[in-house]
Formats: sequence, C-alpha cells, structure tokens
Amino acid sequence: MRARLGAVALATACALHGVAARPAQAGPNEARLKAAVIYNLAKYVNWPSEAVAQGQIMLCAYGKDEAEQALDEVDGRQAQGMVVHVRKLRSLDDIKSCHVLYLAASEHRAADSFARAAANLPLLTVSERDAFAESGGMIGLVTVEERLRFDINLAAAQKNRLNISSNLLKLARNVIGAR
Repeated sequence: MRARLGAVALATACALHGVAARPAQAGPNEARLKAAVIYNLAKYVNWPSEAVAQGQIMLCAYGKDEAEQALDEVDGRQAQGMVVHVRKLRSLDDIKSCHVLYLAASEHRAADSFARAAANLPLLTVSERDAFAESGGMIGLVTVEERLRFDINLAAAQKNRLNISSNLLKLARNVIGAR
C-alpha cells in the first residue's frame, strides 16, 4: 500500500524538508514521510515566548513504531530559527520539557494519561491514533484513500496557548473548534 500526502500538503512538506516529491512506499519510506510531516508541523506553530526561551524545540516521541524511529533523522534540524531536538520519552514525568509530542498509535492506553498531563501545557500533541483530534488531541494523522492527511483540533491548541498558522489550517482535512 502506498501512502501519499495530498498534493498541496506533500509539496509543502517536501519543499520544507527537502524530500523528493514522490509517493512513499509502505514501511521505512512511509515512516520517513510521517516523520517529515511531524517535523514540519513545528514550522507552523507558535509557542508562548517563555516556552521556547532556550531557543530550541523539543520533539518528543512516546511508543514504538516506524515513524517514532524515523524522527531521529530530523534531530538537529532547524525550525523557526531554533534547533529541533528529538527525545524518546520513557515516562509521563518527562513531558514538561517537550514542545511537540508524537504519541505512537500503539499507545492508545497511555493516550488519556498523556492528554491529562498535557492539559494547559504549551505542548502540541500529534498521533495516528483513531479519532485523536476529535477526542482532544491537537493533530491527528489519518490515511484517507492512500493519502496521509491530518485533522487539527484548533480549540485544544488554543487552550494550550499555541497559535497554529492559517497556512497549516488550510492544509488540514478537518479543523475542529474553528470559530
């Protein structure tokens, strides 16, 4: 099965990440595309100034899947003039140092605990878990007709003091909580 990002979203992700504009094969290439999309989300989100005062963006991942492993490839890259560091979380206690949290779809049992811990933190939550954005997560990655798309829960992001660029909102399949 091939996973592709919608034409506009793929072009944006590829241009920003330097990935060749071609469909991703299932497996490692698909995982790399997902990792590139997760990394590129950081380019379209503004955190409160005190949250990024150290000039870095901490991209954290919890759970095991191929996308989580592929995130290592973006460690050290730049987003909004800040260095992106990738960190694998081992426990819920480490969440406070994160700016972006990728929660592997396999971690559906831990999702509610992470959601409670992330409440009111300036933390962008991203997952492939079914109905993630609808259930209070911020960005849910979904595959529709062999295309990788995403839903955004704007209300959840705003509650956590995150500002999502209108350019990213235009690329979303669904925007939940838009006024």
